[in-house]
Amino acid sequence: MRLTEHTAAVKAIAWSPHQSDHLAFGGGTVDRCIRFWNTTNGHQLNSVDTGSQVCDLAWSKNVNEIVSTHGYSQNQIMVWKYPSMTKTPVTDTGLWSLGRTQI
Repeated sequence: MRLTEHTAAVKAIAWSPHQSDHLAFGGGTVDRCIRFWNTTNGHQLNSVDTGSQVCDLAWSKNVNEIVSTHGYSQNQIMVWKYPSMTKTPVTDTGLWSLGRTQI
């Protein structure tokens, strides 16, 4: 399978725990998109322009949602309902580590 839709480096990849042949990819600063692919047939299923670099992706194990973390230019965390890709409201939070461990 060859993916040619991203216009910048792919920064994040995550398998769906709900559909074993669904794979999500997050694009870099120029691309800014999360794209979903069916690995069985190689077709793009869905995409959304997030407005900033996608740094990481993680699927919820309980509901069909995906969390994306972002760098330049928005530096934020977003939760998306899949497959509609509507944003789920997220309360503003701050993360810090007293013991200098990763959170």
